[in-house]
Amino acid sequence: MAKIIYKSRFIIVLLFILMSCSKNKMRTVKFHSGEIKYKYYLTEDHIDSIYEYFENPHNLKSFTRILSDSLQYLITFDRFGDVESEGYAQLKKGELIKKGWWIEKNNTLKKIEYFPVGDTVLINQYKDYDKSGEINIENSLFYTIDFPDTIEFGKKYIFNLELYTRIGIADLFVSKLKLSDELKWDYSNIDEAEFTYNIQEIKMNHWRVEHTFTNKKGSDTIKGGIYINSTWTEDSIDKDSVRFLNFEKVLFINKPIFVR
Repeated sequence: MAKIIYKSRFIIVLLFILMSCSKNKMRTVKFHSGEIKYKYYLTEDHIDSIYEYFENPHNLKSFTRILSDSLQYLITFDRFGDVESEGYAQLKKGELIKKGWWIEKNNTLKKIEYFPVGDTVLINQYKDYDKSGEINIENSLFYTIDFPDTIEFGKKYIFNLELYTRIGIADLFVSKLKLSDELKWDYSNIDEAEFTYNIQEIKMNHWRVEHTFTNKKGSDTIKGGIYINSTWTEDSIDKDSVRFLNFEKVLFINKPIFVR
């Protein structure tokens, strides 16, 4: 089902692009065999979109939509025409960096959130899907927040934030939520910033949050992080002992809102 949805979505995007480019210039670059390797669609000498092809079979390898000087939307395909990856990429210091949620498919379908923190980009959340399209929690790490996109200035709001991930029966698992209006745009002060939200832990990985938004009107962001520490054991090679494995991570919270 997921494959059908993504193919359908690409067909719609492709039709839109072809219609918008119908009056534009088109340039090609070919393989030595004569088959087309690249198609460049230009508007007033500005590259609008790029189509890259495999030589054999001559199927589409990637599609790039140029949205601005620094932002692109990229879709890549395997040789059989199935989507391998899809998402936004940003040009930063001459390097193309993935940004936001990406669809990535190998043996299974995944959605991965690439999150900028300072000068680096980290894998923040990820969702693994089984063949029926359901999320496999055992191989996932993500949060949900039941909060509206548009809110009123000075009004008190109560909402829930939940973490979803694998927790084994014998695991030692600890998670802590921190939300703050004092966080910088790049989250560089997340450890030092004061808690400015009233947070109550309902149960493991489930928090109820209370907050009155008086920081500013207009576009804003709920920012914070979930501190995760998980320890588990596995048999060692000699079978007579066990070894401890540890996983530590800050899962960054980023919820855009509009305060009116």
